[in-house]
Amino acid sequence: MPILITTDAGQVKVGETVLPGVFESMEISGSVKTDEVEIAGKEEKVTQAVSFENARIRLTAALVPDEEGGDCTDQIAAYQKVFRKSPDQEKPGVYQFVNRHAQARN
Repeated sequence: MPILITTDAGQVKVGETVLPGVFESMEISGSVKTDEVEIAGKEEKVTQAVSFENARIRLTAALVPDEEGGDCTDQIAAYQKVFRKSPDQEKPGVYQFVNRHAQARN
């Protein structure tokens, strides 16, 4: 399911769902997988990069009540519905992320 971030409009879209609230910021983190390998002629193993871990993306959005005196529980439920399909879901979903800042990172 692709995630589309439109920073100009302050919106986040996951699949066909535009998430409520106003997109404020994004943090992308990832790390390199390493392995220790033996090299002929060396006593110690050498650490070598072998691939990348899955990246984590943290989106920050401001939720504003739809009406005066209201709360944001409906908006929170919309996020729950998109990112966690059921209360029993143990593993997080994997999403395709589309954003020019992410493209710059390859």
